[in-house]
Amino acid sequence: LVNALMISQATLHIDGGGSRWDPVAFTYGPGKGTATVTLPTGCVEPCTPRFTVDFASLDAGALQAAILGAQEKGTLLSELISRLSTKKSSAGPSWPRAEGTVKAETLLLGPLTLHDAKAAIRIAATGVEIPSYEATLLGGRVNGNGLINPAGGDRDKPGYTISATFDKLNPVEVGALAGSHWKGGELEIDGKVVLSGFTAEDLAKSAHGMLHFDWKRGSVAGEEEADAFPAELAHFDRWTGGAEVANGAITLKDNTVKPGARKGAGQRGVGGALAFGDAAKLTLT
Repeated sequence: LVNALMISQATLHIDGGGSRWDPVAFTYGPGKGTATVTLPTGCVEPCTPRFTVDFASLDAGALQAAILGAQEKGTLLSELISRLSTKKSSAGPSWPRAEGTVKAETLLLGPLTLHDAKAAIRIAATGVEIPSYEATLLGGRVNGNGLINPAGGDRDKPGYTISATFDKLNPVEVGALAGSHWKGGELEIDGKVVLSGFTAEDLAKSAHGMLHFDWKRGSVAGEEEADAFPAELAHFDRWTGGAEVANGAITLKDNTVKPGARKGAGQRGVGGALAFGDAAKLTLT
């Protein structure tokens, strides 16, 4: 690590089944938390250590800067991910096998604030598996799984595969991220995205995948009166369809808008895209 990991308290328990560090109170840069590490013995196969890490509040960006140091602040956990590479030597991965859970009561992730975030982590010889994760955000919940493939061999950047299901999102909060006014019933989204790289720009450019959404009894309007959005979205009973993640944007594909109060209007689709950036830009036609 770039800086020292400060441990203010650590207690070791020893019994016939192995040893357990519990609790370990630590500070690393702006991150403060507690951890446990269990080292079993007497396994038929090599014993896999188990761990838990708990944070009260965690800013992912600030922690990233602390982990990488000032000279590496433009990369995303590159030093840590590179240590997982199996190509560095014939001795195998530089991290041992381990599995456990990581929790944060509050997790700041760019423009998003996640609450009660929890992820199961499994570090293996070929990468890092995330069998499951869950959190509350945007008035609803997200859960899913993921995989991190380290850089190595013919791959010069780490790769990520993320599957997610968003339940009961609040349209008002989602619309604020898109720079527009949304309201109405709860929004459901699910999909899978594959991306790679170290920086936010790398991730945005490489991201590709598909999403499906279902939104009942909603409405969409621009921030300014001059913003021209399709009349079909002024008030609808249901809007459902798919969207493609590619080329730095989320682009609408096949979708259907079931009209609301507008009499005589039939079901039809709309076009548009949400471009990634410091300020996400939404266009609808």
